[in-house]
Order: sequence, then C-alpha cells, then structure tokens
Amino acid sequence: MENHYPIQPLRTKSLSKVDFSFRKKPVKKLISKLIIVGAVLAVGIVSGISYGLVRSIILTGSQENALKEAQKASLEIDQWLTELRSQVESIANNSEVRSMNWSKAEPFLQLEADRLPDYYMLSLVNVDGSYYTTSVGFVEDQNLLDRPHIQKTFAGQTTISQPIISRSTGIYQISICAPILSVPPLNRQRVSPEETSLRTKSLKALNLPDDSRESNSVRGLLCGSVSVKNITNIVEKISNVQNDSFAVVIDRDGIPIAHPDPKFVQARKSFLADSNTRLATLAKKMVNSQEGIELVSLNKSWVYVAYTPIQKADWSVGLVIPQDRLEAQLRPLNLLAGVIGTLLILATIFAIWQVKLFQETRERATREALVNQLTEQIRASLDLNTLLQITVNEVKRVLGLSWVGFSWYHTEQKRLEFVCSSFSFKLAQAFPKINALIEETFADFSVSSEMINLRKLEEVHLKEKYKADFKKAGVCCYFALPIRVNKSQIGYLIGLSKTPISNDKAILKLLNTIQGQLVIAITQANLYKQVQEQVELLNQTLRERSEAQAQLQQKMEMLDRSSNGIIIWDMNDKIIYWNQGAENIYGWKKTEAINQNIHRFLGTNFLTSKAEFMGKFLKNGSWNGELKHQTKDNETLVIFSRWTLQRDEQGNPRAILEINSDITERKAAETALAYSEAQLREKATQLETTLAELQRTQAQVIQNEKMSSLGQLVGGVAHEINNPVSFIYGNLTHAEEYMQDLINLLHLYQEHYPADSTPEIQDEIEAVDLEFIEEDFPKILKSMKNGAKRIEDIVVSLRNFSRMDEADLKEVNIHEGIDSTLMILQNRLNVTRKNTPINVIKNYGNLPKVECYPGRLNQVFMNLLTNAIDAIQEEYNQPSLSETQETAPTIEISTELIENERVEIRIKDNGCGISESVQNRLFDPFFTTKPVGKGTGLGLSISYQIITEKHQGKLLCNSKLEEGAEFIIEIPKKQSPVTPAP
Repeated sequence: MENHYPIQPLRTKSLSKVDFSFRKKPVKKLISKLIIVGAVLAVGIVSGISYGLVRSIILTGSQENALKEAQKASLEIDQWLTELRSQVESIANNSEVRSMNWSKAEPFLQLEADRLPDYYMLSLVNVDGSYYTTSVGFVEDQNLLDRPHIQKTFAGQTTISQPIISRSTGIYQISICAPILSVPPLNRQRVSPEETSLRTKSLKALNLPDDSRESNSVRGLLCGSVSVKNITNIVEKISNVQNDSFAVVIDRDGIPIAHPDPKFVQARKSFLADSNTRLATLAKKMVNSQEGIELVSLNKSWVYVAYTPIQKADWSVGLVIPQDRLEAQLRPLNLLAGVIGTLLILATIFAIWQVKLFQETRERATREALVNQLTEQIRASLDLNTLLQITVNEVKRVLGLSWVGFSWYHTEQKRLEFVCSSFSFKLAQAFPKINALIEETFADFSVSSEMINLRKLEEVHLKEKYKADFKKAGVCCYFALPIRVNKSQIGYLIGLSKTPISNDKAILKLLNTIQGQLVIAITQANLYKQVQEQVELLNQTLRERSEAQAQLQQKMEMLDRSSNGIIIWDMNDKIIYWNQGAENIYGWKKTEAINQNIHRFLGTNFLTSKAEFMGKFLKNGSWNGELKHQTKDNETLVIFSRWTLQRDEQGNPRAILEINSDITERKAAETALAYSEAQLREKATQLETTLAELQRTQAQVIQNEKMSSLGQLVGGVAHEINNPVSFIYGNLTHAEEYMQDLINLLHLYQEHYPADSTPEIQDEIEAVDLEFIEEDFPKILKSMKNGAKRIEDIVVSLRNFSRMDEADLKEVNIHEGIDSTLMILQNRLNVTRKNTPINVIKNYGNLPKVECYPGRLNQVFMNLLTNAIDAIQEEYNQPSLSETQETAPTIEISTELIENERVEIRIKDNGCGISESVQNRLFDPFFTTKPVGKGTGLGLSISYQIITEKHQGKLLCNSKLEEGAEFIIEIPKKQSPVTPAP
C-alpha cells in the first residue's frame, strides 16, 4: 500500500538546499553486515546452549529437593501408621480384650478410645463376623467377613484397610485391625522345651488333654477406626509444607484419602478417570507405587507433583508445589539470559550502525541544515509546558501543517490527553473542539505501534460523520510521532495535513530527527526540574549539617568536662585532642600535649611489640586493657584504657579515641589481696594433693586385695565345676549310644513279638506313651549336651577372667578378655524392664596379640561394662518410659589397630548419659553418682590408673545426657622397656 505524508509539500526553495540522492550500497558494506550478523548469531547459539545446560542443572537440583520433601512426608506418615498399628496390637493383647467378653472389654475399650485421639471408635469382631463397637455396642444384622482386610486379619496379620464406609456409623474411614490370639506372644516366648515336656507328662498323668503342640489360634479381632477427615488434618500437620503447596494421599484405586479441599475426599472420585490425561497418568504411576516428580496442569495452573509410595499401607503421597516456586532459582538465570540477549541485539544494531555511519553522516548533514532552527527553538526553554508549545508551533510552521498537537498517552486508561496544540483559523472554525475530538477518535489507531504512523484518514476506522467533516475542512492525512521519554512517560506529536505528498525518505529522517530532539529536550526539562529539587535538598542538608555541628560542639564541651582522660590522636601518633580530665590525671596542659607523640609523651609500655599490638588493634577496631603511663612529675600510673578506631566515610582509619581512667590505688589493693590469696591457694593445693594421694593409695590397696581374692575364688570355682561337667559331658556320648541300642532292641522285640498278642504289654505301651519317649528322649540327651557345653564355656571364661592376680606382662588376645567379661556379666544383660535383653554389638578389628597385664585389663573391662549396664538399667527401667520405645538397649564394643602401634577399644552404650559437670570428676577416687550401697567410687579411678600408669595409655569419656556414653581405651601394642611401678 502506498503511504502519503499528511503534510503540505515543502517549498521549492527549502528542498533545493537538501541533497536527496540515495545511491545503492556497495557490496563490501553488505558483506560486512553479513559477517557481523553471523558472529552475533554464533554467540547467541552458544549462549542459548549454555543457558539450557545451566537451567537443566538448577531445575534438576530443585526437583530432587522436592522429591526428598515428599519422601520425608511419606516416612512421617509411615511412622504414624506404625504407631497406630502398635496401639491396636497393644490393646488386642490386653487380657480383658482377649476374653472376647464384651461386658468385660467395653469399659477398657471406652477408656482407650478416649485416650487415643486418632481413633473415633474401637470394635471387637467375633470369628463369625458379628461385632461390637464403642459407639453403638452390638451391631445387629451386619457381618464383616466379606471385608478383605478382615479376612487378612483372621489369617493372623495386622492390616490397614483401604478407605471404607462404616456399616455402623456411616462415616468414611480407614480401619486398623489386629488379631486377638488365644495365647499372647509374650507368654509363648517364656515356655521352654523342658517345661513343655513336663507339662505334657503331668497332663497325661491326670488324663487331661495336651494342647501344648497345637498352633496358636485367632479368637477374634480388634479394629480401630480413623476418620478420613482426621487423616487429612494429620497429613497436613506431618507434611509441614509451605502455604502455597499442599500434600495429597491416594489409595490403590486412585481415590484421594487426604486433600486440603474436602470436596475431593467427599466425592471419592478416582484420579485415574480424570479428564486431565496428564493427571490420570500421574495417578496411575502413584497407584503402581512408583516414585518421581512431574509437571502437570492443575486448576488452570502448572504445578510440580513429587510423589512416593507409603510402605505401611497400599497408598501413595504426592507433594504439590507451584511451578513458579520450584523454579524460583531460575529467575536470576532468566534475567541474565534476557540481559545477554539485549546486549547481543544492541551489539548487532551498533555494528550495523557503524557500517552505515559514513553514508548516514552525509544525509544527516543535509537534515541538520533544515532542523537547526527548529532545534534551537525547541531547546530555547527548560520549562516543559513552554517547550512543548514552542515545538508544536515550529513543527506546524516548518512543515506547513493545518493542525499540530502534543498529547501524553495514559497506558492504563488507553487514552490521549492533549496539553498543547497549534492550528489554522479555518480549521478552528470547522472544528471548535478539535482537541477533544482527536482525543476521542485517534487513540485507537494512532498509538498502535511505536513507529511513525503515516496514513490517510479514509484508510482508518473512523466514523463516516467525522470523515465527512474532515474532508469538508480539507484534511486528508495525518501523522503520529511517538515520543518515548521513558517507560512511564510516553507522548505523541500528532499532525493533520490538507495535501498528501509522496513517501520520501528525507521526510522520514526529518521526522525522526524531530522525534529525537524532542525526546532530548523533554529529558533536559525533566533533568532541570530534578536539579532544582536536588538544589533544594542540598540547601536543606546544609542547614541540617550546621545544626549537627552545633550539637557536636555541645558534646565536645561535655567531653572536656569528663573526669576520665579523653585523648584523640591521629595515625601518626600525634595528639589532636586533650580534655580537662587528661590534664587532671597527667598534669600537662592542653597546649603542652597537642602535637606530641602520645607514646613517647606518656611513656606507654606495650606487652608485645608496638607494630604487632597496633596490627591487631587496627584489625579488630577496638581494645581495652591496662597500661602504665608517666605523669609530668615522673610518677608511674596504672591506667585502664579503652581504644576505639575512628574511620572516615570511605572506611579508612582516621584517628584513635583513647579514654583513660586512673586505677593505681585500686591496682595496689588488688595486688596485696592477690598475694594473700595466692599463699592460701598454695597451702590448699598442698593439702588437696596429699589427700588425693592418700585416697589413691587406699583405693589401690582395697581394690588389689579385693580382685586378688576374687581371682582366687573364681579360679577355684571354675576348677571345681569343670570336673563334674567333664564327667557328664564325657558320658553323654555313651548314654546316647546305649539309648540307641535299647531302641533297636525294642524294635526287634516288636518285630518278633507283636504287642497286640499280649494285652498287658499293649496297655503298658499306651500308659507310658512309648512313641513319645522314643521321639523325646534323644532331644533330652541333646539338651543335656548343649547345657554341658554351655557350662564348659562359662568355666573357660572364668579361667580367663581369674588371671586378675597375674602381675607379669604377657602377650594376650584382647578379644578373649572382653568375651570372658561378657560371659560373667551374662545374667545382668537381661534385667531391663520386662526382661528385654541388652543387645551387645561386637565390632572387633583384626588385632594382634597385645603385650599387657591381662588381669588388670580384665578388671578395666569389668568396671566399664558394669557401669554401662547400670546406665542402661537406669534409663530403661524408668516408669515413664514409653511402651513403644523404638531404640533397644544396646552396648557396642569396637576394637581397632591405629597406625600399627596402638590399640583402641571403644565401649559405647545408649543409657542415661553423663553430664558435663560429672565428667570433670569422673576419674576422681571415691566419687560416685550411684545410691548409697551400690557404688564405692573406686572403679573408674582404678581403671584410669591401670590404663594411664601401668599401660602408658589413655582413658577418655565422650557423653551427653540422654544420649549415652562412650569410653575410649588406647594402649600401645608393645609396652616400653621402663614400665611405671604398680
């Protein structure tokens, strides 16, 4: 479409001064442009690939963090479900519940339902499927045997059901069911084979049935009901997600169990059938117990869903995170990419502009001659309104237009607001309110782009009435020149013309020049206004500074009257301020002290070199401490000095503020008091040393005598036990052979002389249960053999431990000493609450034989293991200990060879732990935290002496309250030739 300028033809005289010859561009200039564009394109491609890689790395890290949050929520839900299962199993093991008598069990179940907030109802199910509930009692005409989770529970499993509707209350719920066994687990564990055999014989002697070999049966079920609404609240609490995210849990059918919007849970509609295919596919993966994170559209917004299965139930949990929050770390990268892209575009434009610069320079020279007068007029004033009025007047005069106006464009309201205009008298007669008319009709099409808009009025969407009026007035064309000062300040210079002209590049350049000059002029006017505001602000700042200086002068007068000596000196150590307090302390007047070197003037003595002292002070910025100064009368004063580094506006050190107080008299009194206290402390230390040595000697004598007697007693007992045990163990083999011969002989008799031929023999066989004797007697002999072997192992341990009185160095196996000590303490490893055994974990390293005093080292093992057992019993025998305590009582023993020279032994427990205050006195003689009669306070003290003095090693303790304790023994593999005396 051919465009015509909406202005009158310029006068021939004016056009003759302008050279409008536009030659074709040389081929070299075209090649240069292609090279520049190719280089910029290559840089852009490399930048795009780099952006993609970095974006992928950052996004992958964010997705992994989100998946970890989902896994954490899944673990918390698993722990919650485990706790629910434990609660139901514990209630099912109650004797009143196991009676399956509702009248007996109901009070207890009502109390448990009130105590456990997660359950709204407890149910007791009979083997025939009928059941009672704490809400309605016996439920008539209902049977639960068709429920899949009820069937699994009757098979002996504790189960968690899928969401179901209760038949008694109609509530949407999940059910946790545990079997009620005829014999509780704890009772079955306590019956030994010998007790079972004895019980069987006794029952047969009394002609009673024997049920000892019958399998344990399910007498009924105990079910706890949890409302699905309650599950949503618990999941929200457990998942601990941010406000713009939420967690959702679905079952194996894709139906939501927990969702922040209750309507999804109430509708019970499966996500597998959702119309959103991406959401349905995601639900299918969750139902199949898969794990991952995906981007899906949810409620017309894109979100990431991190999902992972729940182990304790056939469910899956998903963490829904908005896309913008997960990709928040990409915003700086996107901003950087935008900046780089902008720079590439600017670089391309600048390069092309440089190529075209020479050609445009000649064209610009011709245009400048035409617009110089217009530019001078536009810049003649710095007032914005005056500037705009001059602009429209000159543009109308130079270009010969009928009407020219300037308007600001309001982007929010999408409307024009004219601030000034210039028009001919004839046009004013045709359109008395032309400004308002153009504001109303031109806003839609004149601001459609940021380029110069040159069009005929007949081509635009204008009402026919207005087109006819403009045609009657002789106006046929218009132009709209955008003036973009900044993002918030956009204006348009709009002109109307009677005569169209051809589309000439010179005219376009002229309008572009006017556009640029007008932007510059408006910018200058804005800057002039800002400068005026800054000048006013500067004047106000000067007034405030003057007031601040007056206040500073008042504060300086107050400092001058201070009783402390206040001195300010510069970085060359010259005094620049000396107050009245300094004159009173040192005797020098202000005039005598100013410009003096402060350190020579006051005779300052530094504890270290001056350079080192000043280096630390400049680094820290402050210092306080005591100094010695000389007065005018050569008197030495003890001064408490406080130094503060003063900096200038750039942060460079400028001066040092020193505030001094005379503490000479106080220091003298402190010195005398310190001398007296030192003498008292020296005497007290001597007494403490003497007392500690006495206690140490007494402890060694007592413990040596005790362990020597114990070693002899243990050795004697082991020897006396070993003889009869050896006799028993040696004869068991013969007894087994004799028993087998007798059975063979009996079978031979039965073969040749059948028992049914002799009624008396048949009756006797049935009376003694011959078949059971043949089956049980070999088991009895095997049990006796295992028991004799166990006694033999104990005797070996007693012999190893009885070496306590051996005083010579020997190469021994450290592990044998530890095992012997554990064997002796075996009876104490099973005495925690409800006879829960203490688990002993042995992490033995590959140790050579170690040269040591074996008896003494066994004594250390005995003391440390005994203390560990005591600590565990104190922790696990507390009445307030939870029934569902997750951590078992444990002692962990580790050994390791360090650098092939030293052996390290670690004994760690998870007992009550040791406080820091007790650790400071842990190895003191006669110090104990045990009750009276349970501890002497000698065990750890003697153990410390045995390790440090006799074995030249170390004994350390690492512990915190409620976190257990760890004792570390470190001794050399070979003892040095000179060994301390015992």
